[in-house]
Amino acid sequence: MSNFKVEVVLFCKVTYNVKKCEQKAVDWAKQVTDLHEDLSPNSELERAMDLHNNKIGRDLFVQFKDRSHLDLIHLVKQKTRTAVRVENSSDIKNFPDNLVHL
Repeated sequence: MSNFKVEVVLFCKVTYNVKKCEQKAVDWAKQVTDLHEDLSPNSELERAMDLHNNKIGRDLFVQFKDRSHLDLIHLVKQKTRTAVRVENSSDIKNFPDNLVHL
């Protein structure tokens, strides 16, 4: 399984701890991680998977922002257990609440 976004959740958490604003933390994490995807050479499917998993990471942060860093990591690890294998980018939209992998 590839590229599950623990770092997105933690990036949100650290930004939130500094800015004290959930929306600013989520917006900043989206901006930075989306830029990374724009700059890194990936296939269409890999890019779609990464963007999707980044969103799942941001959503987990919003839902559990008051939890500790370790708790957030544990939650992402739990999400990996229900991750869904996809073979094309159009399949990703069928799993809005699941991490996906190739």
